[in-house]
Amino acid sequence: MRSLGLASVLAITLGAAPALAATLTLKPLATDLEVGVIADIIPVPGRPQEVLILDVNSGSVTLLNTTTGAKRQVLDSGTNATIGTTRSVSLALDPDFDPVSGGGLYLSASLFNADAGAQGNQVWRYDLIDDGDSGFTSSVAPVQVARIEYPEESFENGHFGGAIRFLDDELLLSTGDGDRGIGPPTSPSRAIAGQPDNPMGKIFRFTPDGADSLVLGPSLEVPDDAVYPLGVDAGGLRNPFKITVDPASGRVIIADVGQDRFEEINVLEPEDRGTAFFGWPGLEGNAAYNTDATLPDQPPAEDIRPFYLYSHPTEPLTGPDVSDPAFRGDSVTGGIVYTGGPGPAEIEALIGQYLFSDFRAFGLDDPGDAPVWSLDFSGEEAEVRRWMLDYYAGERRLERTLAIGAAGDGTIVFSDFDGDVFAVTDATVIPVGPTAPALILALGALALWRRGGRP
Repeated sequence: MRSLGLASVLAITLGAAPALAATLTLKPLATDLEVGVIADIIPVPGRPQEVLILDVNSGSVTLLNTTTGAKRQVLDSGTNATIGTTRSVSLALDPDFDPVSGGGLYLSASLFNADAGAQGNQVWRYDLIDDGDSGFTSSVAPVQVARIEYPEESFENGHFGGAIRFLDDELLLSTGDGDRGIGPPTSPSRAIAGQPDNPMGKIFRFTPDGADSLVLGPSLEVPDDAVYPLGVDAGGLRNPFKITVDPASGRVIIADVGQDRFEEINVLEPEDRGTAFFGWPGLEGNAAYNTDATLPDQPPAEDIRPFYLYSHPTEPLTGPDVSDPAFRGDSVTGGIVYTGGPGPAEIEALIGQYLFSDFRAFGLDDPGDAPVWSLDFSGEEAEVRRWMLDYYAGERRLERTLAIGAAGDGTIVFSDFDGDVFAVTDATVIPVGPTAPALILALGALALWRRGGRP
């Protein structure tokens, strides 16, 4: 009788695959606003244990060691005080940034200065160099590489997006609909956000090769043979506060904060750049919102539905677009496509997955804990897993999640609105439910098979 192979042993013993319980263990790196309220976290090339973090209120940038917790201010941009903004939201480093010689650091800020007659987005470049003492310093005065002015209809101190990430040598910049989310669907800024001839609710792509590389006013010219103006990759977005790029595929993952009912994870495929339309304000998720809104019509855009959406806690628990109670919230915090790393904190189960959270979903089943989810977008349908949180020490908890990042060695980092920053020190994925004992039997069978034993 032919002996069983490994796959046969596992298949016979396991039967159906077990459900999995997934847990991340977090260690606090900074607490109680030591480094401000962190809006963005990015890795530093050549420094596998360090990340750069951005304070949303002051615009300061800090170099943070994810193993020791050591921190050093790299840049006190003074951006908020200088240009009248209330929010510094995103960071990016030149693709060829060198850990010794340095390079360009880009800082994106939302300009809220209606009294001065201007609101919109600005991106500044700072040249960083090694300071000779394991840190960086800014060598010259910053250069403004992008400036986008919104129409007067948006002067409500509202959604300005502002996320930046590099895609090859070009910089992506997201913009919001300029609205505060208050009032009827026909609110002035919401009513025009889907139009192609203004800068709102878009993803821009440009080469930051000097001062004023991208300068746009509130009205844009659309070529006759195009959906959008030159340099616009996508439109129909509400508040794409976080974007990221999947390095393996070139896909852009867009976390778009919803209005009343749904939060969206949208995927911009490389072949859809320049024509993609994600529905807002005509649609929220897959549901009608402002049916009177003017939408692109020259020529028809690629109408793209969310790759994944989850519902607000106020939604009924029935319906085609309503998510499981474990996957609910009302202000998505976009994250990263996790690529792992050579360090001991690498989480193999997350490699290639999109990691995200929610700013206001805490308390769904564990008061005080923010939800953390991973999304597998490699197939045609989304597969989502909820990760529970455990804590290494102390009483600090991840609550209203603001940013997610990872160091080069694979260490995942979270920040929240309380000014706390956490590193993931461990991850556990174990089987649960009726098939879990079968896995234990399978492991025993596997050990017997490896020893050459036969039943």
